[in-house]
Amino acid sequence: NANNVAVFHAKYRHLTIYISCIFLVALMHMTFSQTRMFYFMQKSMNWSDAQAHCRQNYIDLATMDDQTDRDEMMRVIRQVYNGDVWTGLSRTDAKASWIWSDLSLSTFMPWAPDQPNNLNSSQYCVVVTKGANLNDLNCKSKFPSVCYTGERITDTP
Repeated sequence: NANNVAVFHAKYRHLTIYISCIFLVALMHMTFSQTRMFYFMQKSMNWSDAQAHCRQNYIDLATMDDQTDRDEMMRVIRQVYNGDVWTGLSRTDAKASWIWSDLSLSTFMPWAPDQPNNLNSSQYCVVVTKGANLNDLNCKSKFPSVCYTGERITDTP
C-alpha cells in the first residue's frame, strides 16, 4: 500500500501542482477585484475638518491602493459632483513625503500633469480632480471630501 501511494503521488504530482496554481490564480483575482466603500461628503470643508469628519463617521479620508479603488471612488463622486474633492493624501511641509491619512503604505498616486507643484510653497493637501488625477492644494481651501470604510466590496461577474 505504501508503494502504491508513492507511485500515485509521483505519477500525479504535476496534476496536484496544476490544480494548486488554478486555485491561487482564482484567489488572487478575487483579492484584486475588491475595493473600499467610499462615501462622498458634499459639505465643503478645509482638509483638517474633512479628515476629522471622516474619522468620526467612517474610517478616514479616502486612500487609493490601486486603479480599482480609484475607479470606484470616482464612480461614487460622479454620481453627485463634478469637481475637486479632498482625499487622504497630504504632507507636513515641502520636504516631507506624501502620506495617506490612515498611514496606508499605498504608493498609488496618479498625479495630474505637472503635479505636485507646491504652488506658492503652501500646497500640502491633495484633491482628486474631475479628471480622476491628484493635485496638491492649500489645506485651508474648502472642498467636498470623500471618506471610506474598511468594508470591502467585490465585483460580481
